Amino acid sequence: MLNAAQNVVLAAESPMGGTLATVAFSVIMLVVLYVVMILPQRRSEKRQKLERSKLKVGDQVITIGGLVGKIVNIKDDDITIASSVAQTMVTFRRDAINLMQQPTTAQAAKSEKKK
Repeated sequence: MLNAAQNVVLAAESPMGGTLATVAFSVIMLVVLYVVMILPQRRSEKRQKLERSKLKVGDQVITIGGLVGKIVNIKDDDITIASSVAQTMVTFRRDAINLMQQPTTAQAAKSEKKK
C-alpha cells in the first residue's frame, strides 16, 4: 500500500513525465483516427471519382437520390439518364451518380442477343 502511494506522489512531482505521456497518447490517437476513418474515406472517394470518369452512354447507374436509369447523353459534367418504362429524361451533375449498376447475367445475355 505504501509503495503505491509513493508511486503516485512521484508521478505527481514529475510534471514532464505526465505531459510527455499525454502528448504521446494524443499523437497516437490522431494516427489511429487517420488510419481508421480518414484514409478509407479518401480511398473510397478516389475510387468513385475514377468510376465516374469512366461513365459512358448506355451504362446503368444509380444516383445519390436512388434514381435508377440508363445514361443517354453525357455533356461535360452533365449526365442525362432515362428512367422507368416511360423513358423519363433527367439531367444530373456527374457528382450525383453514386454507382454503376452491374448488368445481371440475364441482362447481359439479352443485350448480346440483340447484337
